[in-house]
Amino acid sequence: MQMSFYILTCSVTDVTQLRSEICSYFVNENIMTLEKNMGTVDRIVRPTLAAGIIAAYATGKLKGKAAIGLLTLSGIFIATSSVGWCPAYAATGIDTIVEE
Repeated sequence: MQMSFYILTCSVTDVTQLRSEICSYFVNENIMTLEKNMGTVDRIVRPTLAAGIIAAYATGKLKGKAAIGLLTLSGIFIATSSVGWCPAYAATGIDTIVEE
């Protein structure tokens, strides 16, 4: 919500300037840093769900557009859990790391 307000309040005359404004917002707000924001439980659950989705597709239980969407989601789950950083979490400020 804050980003939308920011973009609407800047005076943008062309697409290049808009892209520059959006990029500077993400850099200034430290949203694009790859600081880990996924905890251990999150990093275990995501690949487990991905494996279940892949198994359901391999056995023929998932078909059509649902299969494509869920396989894409499982790829995202595997990628984000392998690096420990989720861009959606970064954009919303969520951090599932439990500090002991």
